[in-house]
This record gives sequence, structure tokens and C-alpha cells, in this order.
Amino acid sequence: MSEKLLTIGMATFDDYDGVYFTIQALRMFHLNEIENDVEIIVVDNNPSSKHGQAVEKFLRLFTKAKYIPFEEKKGTSIRDEIFKNASGKYTICTDCHVLFQPNAIKNLLDFYKKNPETNDLIQGPLWNDDLKNLSTHFDPVWKNDMYGFWKEDKEQYKNGEPFEIPMMGLGVFSCRTKAWLGFNKKFKTFGGEEWYIHEKFRKKGGKCLCLPSFGWVHRFARPNGVPYPQSFEDRVYNYFVGALENYETENHPFIESIIDNFSKNFPKEKILKILEKARTDLSNNSYLNWKNTHQAFELNYHKHSNFRWPGRESEWNEQWNNIFELFGEFSKDSFSSESILLDIGCGSKPALEWFNNGIKYNIDPLLQEYLKIKQISHYWETFNKEQLINAPAEELQNNLINKCDFIICWNVLDHSYNWRKILENAANYLNKNGVFLLGTDHGHKSHIGHPGIENSQELFDQINNLFVINKHVKRGFKTCRTSAFILQKK
Repeated sequence: MSEKLLTIGMATFDDYDGVYFTIQALRMFHLNEIENDVEIIVVDNNPSSKHGQAVEKFLRLFTKAKYIPFEEKKGTSIRDEIFKNASGKYTICTDCHVLFQPNAIKNLLDFYKKNPETNDLIQGPLWNDDLKNLSTHFDPVWKNDMYGFWKEDKEQYKNGEPFEIPMMGLGVFSCRTKAWLGFNKKFKTFGGEEWYIHEKFRKKGGKCLCLPSFGWVHRFARPNGVPYPQSFEDRVYNYFVGALENYETENHPFIESIIDNFSKNFPKEKILKILEKARTDLSNNSYLNWKNTHQAFELNYHKHSNFRWPGRESEWNEQWNNIFELFGEFSKDSFSSESILLDIGCGSKPALEWFNNGIKYNIDPLLQEYLKIKQISHYWETFNKEQLINAPAEELQNNLINKCDFIICWNVLDHSYNWRKILENAANYLNKNGVFLLGTDHGHKSHIGHPGIENSQELFDQINNLFVINKHVKRGFKTCRTSAFILQKK
């Protein structure tokens, strides 16, 4: 799939008129000179309806459009499908009933030209229907059943430069396509996505910006009613799911504010039942259960196992000599000082110190906790802060995409909550000549500290889909009893 400069995508549910006028206005007034560098995507959430059939027929009129029928779930979080199918380096996600102010698309592309690798979320001001007044952002306060209320920062808007905002309605938003972080897969129907997605970008180090010259107007009125499903319970559920994902605890002021706000008009017991449902669903979805049980076990192990402590260096070095030198056929000088090395799931002692050279990155969700263990904290003193990434390996690190000359992921996959995602991330990190050393146990059921990889064939299929296998050894390592691989990017 050849990369375009820009993808403009929208989701729709029985709104042919909105799709038609949004796309035609873009083509007539914004894309004339860049149409060959732009693709349009429409994700149709009700493709079998008369509206859906009309939208599909309309999109057949021009080749630079993708029509994607999607019926797996109903809701605004299906906008993730836009980013999954986008071939543009940058993506604009717009509602299917939006018009843009003159030069809005050009102004956004000018911003990206100055900031080509940005990880920020970019939005613009919403013009009122009178085309005189506007809102630059949402004020982060509760207003009835919605968090966020329209607000204008007049001084910053007049200044004309991009400025940080707390949140904004998601009628129009944009980012570098690979920087998109996605909606929670548990989200239902409509609501709760603002603030959640803004906080998610901030947690990953991005900013949420208003670009004053990227203005738009939105059709809110629906004389015939809203055709898609909405429910109060789903909105509350989404707020809880988003907050639990972002803050990883029930004891957070934002969760308390959700309870307080909705308890004004509904029984508090009902709101707490929705919270319990969200918590249970996320636990069943593995992340919270993994964090609260398996990771607690893992941390306790590293605090009390002395294998990595001073005095047992010979055993430690023997392990990595076997892995790097005998199995991987590397020497301590295999890499230059500019080479990018990455340890996915590094644990409490840096294995990459075995190599003499290289810029060495380490990812582990417990890394900050390991730094507090006095017997081993000194091992990490030679690393810059940027090289110590305290995050689950399942979270993609955009700054490492296509950069890594070498990756080690040893005795990690069967400790994780989503081993498939870790392998996808590793494939993204490798450069075209990079080498990936993978060692993992598989074929065993989950137990404390090891969520496990029960189906070995699924593991082999995923590896074959993503990598070229240069070497596969079954058994033979103390820390990885089942399989070890030397892999390269396909």
C-alpha cells in the first residue's frame, strides 16, 4: 500500500446527505491541488440501509476513496477503523456532517510540514452556526451528562499560533497516523470519548493542540431524530472504562466525579453497578487482572530473588554469553556507538550491558519500581532517562519505529497480557536489517506470574506472519525452556 500524504476519514450511520456534502465540499474547495496525495475513507456502520447503499454508490464515482462496511459493533469508537485502513502519513478524522473554513486543510498540512514527526493531537476551533462566534476547546467541567463544555480562548485564538487545550469535541481531530492511540475496545455506542482520548495522548507524552486556522462548522440539528443507538448506561460505562484505562485505579478523583455527577439524577447504586461492570469487563479483558496479580507477583520476585544482585555476576554473564554469543552469534563489539539496541521486558538488570556499544533502550512496566531496589538500582546509572521506558511492552513507542538494529525479548511474552501486540510492536521497531532475538515458553496454562501462551501454533503463526525466521531452537536455555528464535523483519 503506497503512502499518501493525507487520509480524510469519517464514520457514518444513515447520513448520506452529510457524507455527500462533506466530501464534495472538500473536493471542490480544499483538495484541488493535492487530490492525488489524499485518500478519503468512509466507515459505514449501517451499510445495508438505503443510506449505506447510496454512500457506497457515491464513493464508486472517484477512485481515491475507500468504502468500509462495518457492523461488528455500533458506536462512534468505530473511527479506529479509519486509522487501521489509512495509507496517509497524516489522518483527519471528521464527522460526516462537517464543513471546513477556507484554507483549513492547507493550514493543517503547513503545520505538519513544520512538525513532520509530531505525536500531538491536533484540533481546530468550532464555528457556531452564525459564523461569528466560536469555541476553541472544551472546559473540563461536567455539564449535565457530558464532561466538557464549549469555551473560547479569545487571546490565544487571535494570536494565531497553535496552543495547548485541555480537551475538545471530537467532531474533527487529526494526528500522524502512526501516532493514533485508539479508543478502548470496550466502548459502547456513543459518549465518553472526549477527555479520555486527550488524557491518553498526554500520558504518552503528546500534547493536545488547537490550531486556530483549522476551523470547522458542524451540523448538530437532526429534524428526523438520531438514527443510531444511544443510552445513558453506555455513556456512563464509557466514562468509567476510559478512566480505569487511563488512571489504572478506581481511587481517582475523575472516577469520583463521574459517580457524583450522574448520582444527581440517578440512584447512586445504579451508577456503582455500572462501575463494577466496567471494572469486571476490563479485568476480563486481562489488563487490570495482569497488573494487579501477575505484575504484583513479578515485582515481589525481583525484590527477593538475588540472582541479579552483586556476587552472582558469573552466573548472569554465563546466561547472556549463551544467549548472545553461542546462540545469537554476536560479539561484544557487534554494534557501533550509533546502533539502536532495545530490550523489551528488560527486568531488573540490564542485559544490553553485555554489548560494549550502542544506544540502549529498555522497556518494562515495573522499571521505576526496580530502580527503588537498592541492591540493583546502581546497574541503571549509566542510562539516560529517555532510555528507560516505564511502560507495558504492549504500548507502542513511536520514537523507536523502524529504528532498531537489535532487539532482545527474552522470557517475556508469556509474562505479558497481550503477547501478540508485543510481537507486532517488535516488527514495527526493527529496521530493514535489524535482528530480533526472541525467547519464550509456550504451550502451558496461565498461572501466577505467567499469564502464558497456551496455544503454541498461534504463536508460530504470528511469528511467521511478521518475521523471517533465521534460526529456531527448541529447548536448551535455563530461562527459556521451550523456544528461541533469531528473526528479521519481513
